[in-house]
Amino acid sequence: IPWNAIPLDPATAGGLSAAFAPYNGGLDAAVGLYAATGGAYGISQAEADLRYILVEAGPANPILINDEELTVIDLTPFGGPVLPNLRHTNSSDKILLSTSSILGTQADPNNPTLVWGVSVPLDDTRVLTGSEISALQTAIAGMNSTIDALAPALNAFRRLCAAVLLQMCAQIPAQEIAAPTDPIALIAEQTPS
Repeated sequence: IPWNAIPLDPATAGGLSAAFAPYNGGLDAAVGLYAATGGAYGISQAEADLRYILVEAGPANPILINDEELTVIDLTPFGGPVLPNLRHTNSSDKILLSTSSILGTQADPNNPTLVWGVSVPLDDTRVLTGSEISALQTAIAGMNSTIDALAPALNAFRRLCAAVLLQMCAQIPAQEIAAPTDPIALIAEQTPS
């Protein structure tokens, strides 16, 4: 699923822009607070730029997600709200294929304005962020290194087992290892009465 899979007509884009204006205003307030407190509170302009919910009419708008990795913005000590960790997807994010069954559908059948990935964010179980992908790649590389390091020892163990098995087979008379002509009879012989 492309990260920018949301088509919007002009009316829907305008409605979404108006709906997210308070959120974007809260981000602006958090940036102002960050500047006023020397970074003790709020968020940087760079993080705000990542989080602004900006849409336009057209075939390729990003998908709205809830990103747990974002800074929690609690403006309640300053008379404001706690802002949700919303942002739009970018080219580093991967949307899970299973999300196609809900993306663009109504989250609430009684409210046509609540649409998954458009006005209702996808949760973390439906998106791999760039940092999550990087962590997976690091873990995979570590596992591959471990496998590469163990491969010579495993090959040596396999050769040893094969040699031991060959030696054991060489000591067994041929008639004892010959394939039975009647497997059912052999099973019957081995089964206690």
